[in-house]
Amino acid sequence: MTRRSASVGAACLGVAAAITRCADLGTRLFHHDESIHAWYSSQLARGFGYHYDPVFHGPLLYHLEANVFLVAGYGEVQARTVTAVFGVALVALIVFLLRHRLGDRAALLAGSLALVSPTLCYYARFNSHDMLIAVFTLVMAAAPFEFWRTGRQRHLMWGAMAAGLAISTKLNAYFVIVSLALYAVGFVLFCRVRGQPSGITAFLRARSRDVVAAAVLCASVVALLHVSTFVYYLGQSHSLAAAARGTLAAIFVAGFAHWAEMHRVQRLGGPFHFYLPLLVIYEPLVLAAGVAGLVSFMRRRVVFAAVSAAVLGVEWLALSIVPGAGSVLAAWLRMQPWHLLLASMCALSCAWTVVSLWIDGRPFVGCWVFLGLVQFLLYSYAGEKVPWLAVHVVLPWLIVAAVFMTDVWLAVPGVRGRLLLALAALALAAVSVHASWVLNTRNRSNVAEPMVQLEYGSDVGTAIKWAVDLAHRVTEPVVVRMEPAVQWPFAWYLERSRPAYGDRLTASETAPMLIAQNGPFDAVLETRYEKRPLVYSRWSWWIENVGRGDWRGLLRFTLYHDRWGREDSAGFIVWFRKDVAATIR
Repeated sequence: MTRRSASVGAACLGVAAAITRCADLGTRLFHHDESIHAWYSSQLARGFGYHYDPVFHGPLLYHLEANVFLVAGYGEVQARTVTAVFGVALVALIVFLLRHRLGDRAALLAGSLALVSPTLCYYARFNSHDMLIAVFTLVMAAAPFEFWRTGRQRHLMWGAMAAGLAISTKLNAYFVIVSLALYAVGFVLFCRVRGQPSGITAFLRARSRDVVAAAVLCASVVALLHVSTFVYYLGQSHSLAAAARGTLAAIFVAGFAHWAEMHRVQRLGGPFHFYLPLLVIYEPLVLAAGVAGLVSFMRRRVVFAAVSAAVLGVEWLALSIVPGAGSVLAAWLRMQPWHLLLASMCALSCAWTVVSLWIDGRPFVGCWVFLGLVQFLLYSYAGEKVPWLAVHVVLPWLIVAAVFMTDVWLAVPGVRGRLLLALAALALAAVSVHASWVLNTRNRSNVAEPMVQLEYGSDVGTAIKWAVDLAHRVTEPVVVRMEPAVQWPFAWYLERSRPAYGDRLTASETAPMLIAQNGPFDAVLETRYEKRPLVYSRWSWWIENVGRGDWRGLLRFTLYHDRWGREDSAGFIVWFRKDVAATIR
């Protein structure tokens, strides 16, 4: 492939990414988390300040989004612009950063897989932090290899800056940073065992000043983005030392404490295999080619098969004969017996494949294999399971899949073999393209889609229109009062409709419109208000079907994307004061 054709291909991918990530951004009603992110950003843009809260991550997204609001105004399109731009950048950077290590073919193929990926496309159009982390992951993984290859300091600085930005975006940045550090340590130890120099330690020792400068840059980025948090604590304590302690505690202690608590309580829990059906439904080509690549990259596969059989056999025997082993496994690790076998197989495959790639002189590919399996195991074990975290599972495997398919394409002789390979890849790619189209068009608010997770019903949009209309017709200081349990997404949409937030409703409410759940004062309110029960949110219990082994239903949904799984909903109540109720239609 010539450099010119590669450049043309990369430009076409960039244009296609811009269209698929940016078109029609404002149609779908905000998800719960999207409305919170937009509201915090709007408060910052309006001068009300911001301080880091680990529950909602940040602060990078809020600062970027606030600047978009200041330049382009407030709205759903503007709120989703940051993640859409990062979604386009991810496709472009995959091609740009991987071509030196993997070649133009593999880089363009990886960019193409990212372009059509339903997971990456959907969450590039979703106002959350994960697309930012995906871009920073790509840079953090590629930059050290470029620094090692060229010796140019700028590559290390880009990696350090990406690390600082990632830490200032979401705590799962530490998953990536620690994984990359472990990979480097493992490579150094492997080289020492084989009695050959890794080159890493000597290189870093010679460039120690650059490493220190990179660490300073990373820390400076984190500090700069948390200045608003420092100012907040300074206003609370009026002490520089106390403000510094409060900021550091918020960034590190409070953040990890929150994640540990979420893991313990499993607020949004799910089984260990939660992400496997998502890969089957939305990323069949990435999954199939990634697993095939894992096996293809292995040396001495017969020995691996024997070792795997022995390890799995011992584990199965232990689970079978040890009394209460399954119960202990479920209580301590929240895993079923077959989950343990799956995790062991993943870990063993990872170690074997990575070592094989090291022997073959392909440490860059080994890095993505290691990162992919570690990310999969970490998110599978974590107590909180949400579909947007699939972004971090898909990205590494997408690159592994592209490398494998390129290797096979170059190794297969003759037109017939390549034709069969292309047909098989196109068949699986067609499933992903169809899923991406359906997910981002007609099913973008359909909770039957596992990737959607939860959406607000059309009644929420109706209530928003009522409140906005009422705010234009009445002059009272508070037009709508809402309870905390149903505050989102109304807090964002009704920000200029003179809202009031607070505790549960009382019997003495006077606002023209109330948004609430069922409460103890309903009978009292009915004497002065008109009650309108509505649907608040909807969600699907699709994971139950997987637990029951409904593979036929899984296959049918993968092909047709129609209803699959039990759906449920929660309601809310809109109360209109009787003197205005007659005017609401």
